[in-house]
Amino acid sequence: MKRSRRILCAMASLAVTALPSFKAMADDAGKLSWVIEPYLWAPSIRSDLNLRLSPIEQSNTVSFPDILSKVSAAAELRGEAQGDDFGGFADILYLSLKDHHSRDRFSTHSSLKTSIGEAAALWSPGDVRFEGFEGFAGIRYFDASFKFRFDPTDPERRRGRVDVSKNLTDFMIGARYTFRFTPAWALTLRGDGGFGDTDTNYNASILGSYRTHHGAWLFGYRYMVTKFDDQGRNLKLKMYGPEVAYAFMF
Repeated sequence: MKRSRRILCAMASLAVTALPSFKAMADDAGKLSWVIEPYLWAPSIRSDLNLRLSPIEQSNTVSFPDILSKVSAAAELRGEAQGDDFGGFADILYLSLKDHHSRDRFSTHSSLKTSIGEAAALWSPGDVRFEGFEGFAGIRYFDASFKFRFDPTDPERRRGRVDVSKNLTDFMIGARYTFRFTPAWALTLRGDGGFGDTDTNYNASILGSYRTHHGAWLFGYRYMVTKFDDQGRNLKLKMYGPEVAYAFMF
């Protein structure tokens, strides 16, 4: 874990050091194009928790599927700058929600607060900015606080509680492709994966766009899965749902 963090910090430092070079290269070919994109993502959120009962018996686990199953909405912000060949983008997202489930033998109470931030350098080899194939690499950061309480209906049985608070950093690599059908309409496909502090992390989206005088309307669907382990407590978080945004271009 410590080693991966050192590697990721070194990569992040290298990316930050390289950004002025990217900007200089973009300025040599022309001015940068900027996009500021406030967006609304309304994901269905599902969390699965597995508790390892014994450090010796790895298969001896108790599973609580869908302990947090909600539809949430959050306003987020994304920014991007591009030159003729290189650019970069950043994205921030925050979610906070609670859930309660009552079953025959027990009830559960769950809460989740998570912040997700992305920063990446982007390579765009095509002739037109924001179109065609684009590759990117950078970091994705998670700040997650998860609380879970297990209350048996039998008062003789013991209650359980799990508190997980983690800061996770992954190296992210991915690509996107934008098809331009008409001067106004386009479709963007994006896929990426992360590795580092999480056990699993991948993200995919499909977005249609309609160009206006000052930018473009975007609408589509996004899917993200994150899984990590904390001292025998395995948490899997799935977020998927529609997304709408307006991209201010200048």
